[in-house]
Amino acid sequence: MLSKLFGNTAAGLKKENATFKVLLYAMVVSNLLLTIVALNKESIQTITPPTLVEQAWVDENSASESYTEAWAMYVALVLGNVTPGTAEMIQTIMDPLLSPDIYQAFVNLLQKQVAEIRRDRVTLKFEPRKITREPGKPNLFYVSGRSTMEGPTGKKEREDRTYVVEIKIKRYKPIIEFVETYKGG
Repeated sequence: MLSKLFGNTAAGLKKENATFKVLLYAMVVSNLLLTIVALNKESIQTITPPTLVEQAWVDENSASESYTEAWAMYVALVLGNVTPGTAEMIQTIMDPLLSPDIYQAFVNLLQKQVAEIRRDRVTLKFEPRKITREPGKPNLFYVSGRSTMEGPTGKKEREDRTYVVEIKIKRYKPIIEFVETYKGG
């Protein structure tokens, strides 16, 4: 009687062993597939950039609206708040953000304006009031606000000013493709 039970148990063990071998091979194949998918998937980073108080996301070539909007606001604040002492620092801040297509023209214009600010000892202040997107162009922003220019005499000139900023995401990094400013809203 014990030999019959042992035979059934041994046969059962063999069947069970064969089943586990098939399952093991299936798990190895599924692990390889998961590894390939995980290595090829773009990661999404959750971050908080300057001027943003809420969470945003960025992946290799795109970002949330709040992320790009915050960068547009940051660029307008950097370019709109200048003193003779901080004028040179603006190029250091903007250099890594500029697209190669506009880099040289932007730097030449910036250096010219920095020289004028230093020569005239002018202080610029910008208070953003509103940021809007261009319809149909999700990366083009208009940052409107109040600009104040104060000279060495203390006389202040106020005007409405708008900064136009186009930002694209390339390799997780914001790149400024276009910058312009004009009087008015």
